[in-house]
Amino acid sequence: MLLIDQDGMAVGEEIRALELLPHVTQSARSTVAESNAVIMATNYPVVMHFVNNQIIDWPPVLVYPANMRRKKSAPAVEPTDTITSIFTARRDLLQGVKSAVAGSGFTVEAADLLVSLYGVRELGWDDLPHDEGGFVAYKELEQFLVHNPSLLSRRIRKLADMRPPLVEVGKPEAGSGLHFNALCVRITAEGIKRMQPVWERFARMSANLLQGIPPHLLKGHYEVNEQISARIRARRQSAKDFLVNA
Repeated sequence: MLLIDQDGMAVGEEIRALELLPHVTQSARSTVAESNAVIMATNYPVVMHFVNNQIIDWPPVLVYPANMRRKKSAPAVEPTDTITSIFTARRDLLQGVKSAVAGSGFTVEAADLLVSLYGVRELGWDDLPHDEGGFVAYKELEQFLVHNPSLLSRRIRKLADMRPPLVEVGKPEAGSGLHFNALCVRITAEGIKRMQPVWERFARMSANLLQGIPPHLLKGHYEVNEQISARIRARRQSAKDFLVNA
């Protein structure tokens, strides 16, 4: 047995009672030996009380098996831990994304573009600005896409030149605030048809990956990510430095 004081702290070094008490009677030695008790070294009256009564009730203590140790509290999660974990998850998720895109004939980058436009027209996504016709400005896509947006114009042109085309390019609506020379793009009916199975595979992959995680953790994770994205967008739009508190 391990003696722990009422504050949960050990009161001395672990030793065997028989090693401390050479003058104890043989019967007391046998009793202690049979119990195989390991006690914490403390003052003489407490040790003798244990030998005679097989339990310590003065001073007040809690008695736990010797193999039970108080666990140290986990270190606090730092802001850097939260942010770097997002980058780590993004890196690891790429394998799942590749599995969802496999067999579609698209690269991950092209699928990223098409899924974004698919979400606008078919899933009601409102975090990617678009007009009533489902057209999205190039500059909005550049900030929205996850995978290599630098070659956006070339990628759109390739998808628009396919037969039948998967996207169509148009001019911005009057009053949209975009330059008249700016270009917008939306997914076509053929593009929707091609992307639907990709999205369904992505949905299955997501469900399998998150299976067994409690709903409150999923909800909390989603809300934290939403807050991070909202704060980044707000600072980007107002040209605030990310190192300065909002």
